[in-house]
Amino acid sequence: MKSFNFKVIDHLSFYSENKISPVNQNILNLKKHFMRRSYLYNKLGLSKNLISKSRVLEIGPGSGHNSLYTANCNPLFYDIVEPNTSAVKEIKKNFKKNKIKIPNINNITLEKFKSEIKYDIIICEGWIGSLENEIKLIKKIYTLLNKNGFMLLTYQPATGMLANVLRKIISFKVLKANQNIKKKTSILLNFFNDELLTLKNMSRNKKDWVQDVIINPAIIGSFLTPETIVKQINDYSIFETYPKFTDDWSWYKDHTYSNKDQKNFFLKFFYENYLNFLDFTDSKINISEKEGIRIEKILYNFYYKVFEAENKNLENYKYLTIYSIRLLEELKNKFKSHKKLTSIITETLIFLKQKNNKKKYYVLKKTFGRELNYINIQKTK
Repeated sequence: MKSFNFKVIDHLSFYSENKISPVNQNILNLKKHFMRRSYLYNKLGLSKNLISKSRVLEIGPGSGHNSLYTANCNPLFYDIVEPNTSAVKEIKKNFKKNKIKIPNINNITLEKFKSEIKYDIIICEGWIGSLENEIKLIKKIYTLLNKNGFMLLTYQPATGMLANVLRKIISFKVLKANQNIKKKTSILLNFFNDELLTLKNMSRNKKDWVQDVIINPAIIGSFLTPETIVKQINDYSIFETYPKFTDDWSWYKDHTYSNKDQKNFFLKFFYENYLNFLDFTDSKINISEKEGIRIEKILYNFYYKVFEAENKNLENYKYLTIYSIRLLEELKNKFKSHKKLTSIITETLIFLKQKNNKKKYYVLKKTFGRELNYINIQKTK
């Protein structure tokens, strides 16, 4: 977690300024969308039957496409906290269009939200990042949870974010100052379209992906580790994660671990699989826990430097491109033993240094990380 001595653009201010909610999913086939959500939540231990018997709170659902599934499970009580007015309008429109009962919507920030009840399930996907004010909110979320209730959060391994951070850096060379968001979106949609076509099951709207993942100056601040999450709370059990990357052949009678033991067991497997988050098609690379921690620290510092530079030098794309080249040269030298890491960094450098914007990268073109990962935590006291 880190605080800055300059104005940081967060997600809400970026969305509000541009009057957008760029998190839309493809729900033309609602049955297929519900199948995806059902599969994910079942893997995380949140079955439709459990949701139907629970009081549910969802924080920052954006346009509410994923909320449609949760509401369709008919929870006992369903509250939503969404501070973005544009998103609230989209939620109401999507629920009305699909003839699903609209939840209780609180169009305020989580900081201002108060509740007379506690919840059995609290969902917060793709919002909390590494900024100090956001980290503190994890504790507030936890206080709103019933004993034995579930808190579902997303986290972002540094390796999972790398491919799209490199695409953001590439966009510095492609864009020009004083282009409005509509123009930027059009240029980048055309530029990255061939890469997005390699994602056969991409469910997110491409325009929204460009605006939120590439243009949004707040996106790199979304870096959040599972270790950061569990440091904020006490009396918990890591109930499930997705993807699941542990092999558990232990005997159930041995499971009398403390929070610390459980955390260390989880993090050991997490860091040993750290390179497997780099590309969602790869899952066979094992490294030491120590090396995984080293990679995370290096990328974490790299992201903060890019984040700081972009927030302090908005639309000074020439400076951002030159500065990024220097950062990437330093980064490449620290990963000499990891071929996939160095290859996508090298390809980015080649593009940034060439005179034109002709795409000449090949490995990066098909590399998309396991960027958004899930952790379901049960409150034990």
